[in-house]
Amino acid sequence: MASSGAADAHGDSDRDFDTELEYINSLGLGHARGFNYLNQSGCYTIDGVSDESALTTSLLALRRTGFTTEQVCTLLKVLAAILHLGNIAISSDLRELDVRTAAALLEIEPKALLHHLQFRVVEMVKGVEASAIPLSHTDSVATRDAIAKALYARLFEWIVSRINISLALKQKNELARQAAESGGDSKSIAAAAGGGSGRANIGVLDIFGFESFDINSLEQFFINVKY
Repeated sequence: MASSGAADAHGDSDRDFDTELEYINSLGLGHARGFNYLNQSGCYTIDGVSDESALTTSLLALRRTGFTTEQVCTLLKVLAAILHLGNIAISSDLRELDVRTAAALLEIEPKALLHHLQFRVVEMVKGVEASAIPLSHTDSVATRDAIAKALYARLFEWIVSRINISLALKQKNELARQAAESGGDSKSIAAAAGGGSGRANIGVLDIFGFESFDINSLEQFFINVKY
């Protein structure tokens, strides 16, 4: 999914960037058409948009907002796990490779993953061994998708929290610098370094349904103004 050409624009000496690109290539990913969660629309390209450039921009943005290489690789690992999880067919077409790949990325045993996709564990009496009730095909697919959604939601929340931490730190350092340059005493500099309740923060508002409008202008504007 990533090529070395994307890294060339930022210099071969950038080891962190190269490491992240190499890691992406080790996640067992391929074209979007090979993933159930990506191929439903049949649309894989956007005119005027380069996937390689978008990837490069995203990776650089993550590092500029304080993400370490290890954190970026973990983020990519979870995203890949979600894609592979979506490829697990809860039917006679089940492929062991899909299960093994998703389980490896999530760092759990393949049998454990498959068991939780195919059975519902019920504890009838407290202290008594729980019973495993087989799930229907529909319920198994719903369970698989629910796990994928939960992983994605928690990853998204973690990304936002990390960005907020980075924003708070940058603002605190800037306030301390301004206090020092203005000739403030040690107490005022310390107070500035402590930040304040008015620190910069990032919030996300996502109203379901706007993407399906043929024309989306004033409605979205009202939502943004209210927020």
